[in-house]
Amino acid sequence: MKMHALAAALTVLLMACACLPLTAAASAPQQPVVLVIGGSGRTGLEMMRAVNAAGLHARGMTRDGERTSRTHPALDWVTADARDPQALRLATQGVQYVICAIGAPAVDGPDAPQFVDYLGVVNVIDAAVAAGVQHFVLVSSGSAGPHREPRETPRLGYILLWKTLAENHLKGSGLDYTIIGPGGLDATPANKEGLVVLPRSQYTGATVSRRDVARVAVDALTNTQADGKSFALINRQDAETETWREQLHELPADATDTTAIENLSWLAGHWTRAGQGAAIEELWLPADAGIMLGINRSVTAAGARAFEWLRIEERADGVYYLAAPGGGQTTEFKLLASDRRRARFASPTNDFPRTIEYRRDADKLTATVDGTLDGKPVSLSWTWSLQQSLRVPFLPPQMQH
Repeated sequence: MKMHALAAALTVLLMACACLPLTAAASAPQQPVVLVIGGSGRTGLEMMRAVNAAGLHARGMTRDGERTSRTHPALDWVTADARDPQALRLATQGVQYVICAIGAPAVDGPDAPQFVDYLGVVNVIDAAVAAGVQHFVLVSSGSAGPHREPRETPRLGYILLWKTLAENHLKGSGLDYTIIGPGGLDATPANKEGLVVLPRSQYTGATVSRRDVARVAVDALTNTQADGKSFALINRQDAETETWREQLHELPADATDTTAIENLSWLAGHWTRAGQGAAIEELWLPADAGIMLGINRSVTAAGARAFEWLRIEERADGVYYLAAPGGGQTTEFKLLASDRRRARFASPTNDFPRTIEYRRDADKLTATVDGTLDGKPVSLSWTWSLQQSLRVPFLPPQMQH
């Protein structure tokens, strides 16, 4: 083979390797790895540079690894789509930290906010939980969050609503996290103006340098003062360059009300299992406006079916789980507490079940019911697996004929 042909072949090979998902054969970096979701965007590229400058190893996740590897060959890239949970599981292997800086490029269709800013971010969070990530930084919006009603702002496909719901999922994930709500992003140099951290309830509109956002995001990965906090970040001419550090220190952590319905966001999803010759499904919509709606359905190979209407709702005296088997009489169970993907409900006057507990571990959801039948204690458990799409009917292997 001629030398120029060999060189060309090697160049193609190296380009291809640069954008492949991680494999066991890839050499592990010596520094802690920070996966930057949306690393090829304007904000993401600033994150990549800031991570490497801090002595960490930046690995950018992009949907077009081949193009990105050509335009930024000196950086480490992995190809994956945030809407693809399986690809995310590969991308998060060997990762210690995550910075998520993705945003919907369209207002409708598959790239709309509900599929990118919500579902995509939820997928990234779940993959980070499974990978044992140490800290998760979410770049959201200064206008998002629980302090205002996002439905009042329908612009850009209700993007603030979807960002807020994704934030709720992160808060209930059990991960150590920081949520940064930047003002309008611009390309001014870092440290050109003073940088201010403030509660998002006080944010009314301002701009901030992408490089300053990157600087704060990278600091938050290992700064315990940023753990469990959500805040707006803006530039202001009358502020000192490092004002934000003291403000971040004084900012209180997010409220940790273990009986808030938002802490149950991990329950949302399409859960499936096979048992006793039946396909059994349980579906939960995300917590929104103080309510979660659910349904449980089982269908046998012979066509016999059963169902149960479910909902979880906030009331003045707490959060309640309501179950109506077959659409009939409803039984209420009050939430006792929820903690790191576990929730326990109780109905002291009901014999069976008296308590219902849900527990999530990665892509598995276990429900346990306890009580008494005929005066004897009974405890039953079921475990479901997360189904990635409602468009795909769930059939256990023995029913796939």
